[in-house]
Amino acid sequence: GTAGGMKVSTVALAVSSIIGTFKGRQEVQMFKRTIPMANVLRAYTIMVTFILLTCAGAVFLHMMTPDRFEIADCFFESASALSTTGLSTGATASLTAPGKIYLACYMFMGRVGPFTIMLFLLSREKKRKLRYPEERIIIG
Repeated sequence: GTAGGMKVSTVALAVSSIIGTFKGRQEVQMFKRTIPMANVLRAYTIMVTFILLTCAGAVFLHMMTPDRFEIADCFFESASALSTTGLSTGATASLTAPGKIYLACYMFMGRVGPFTIMLFLLSREKKRKLRYPEERIIIG
């Protein structure tokens, strides 16, 4: 779809990747298909970007209105605006004008953001002629 927010397929791909990692698989497979690693990395990039934007938005919104709202309300408002769900705790009505403008910008970013990020990532994808040797890194 072209709606704003993060797609269910993005989250499903990331969850499938995590489950596959726990099962010891080197490739991500869904519905008897192998998913290219580039798609998995894009899914994680979008998820991490949304999480960071939600956290930053909540902290900034709380800094703008420290006396009015709890941080949990700010997280909810930020996540709702970025995902373009239209939900609210009722805090939006009592925001200051800059706070409302800030949330409106977040709604616009949530609507345009995922599509623009995907176009940006797809346009930058280039085949490289040079390949470096693989290196195994200890993780954990």
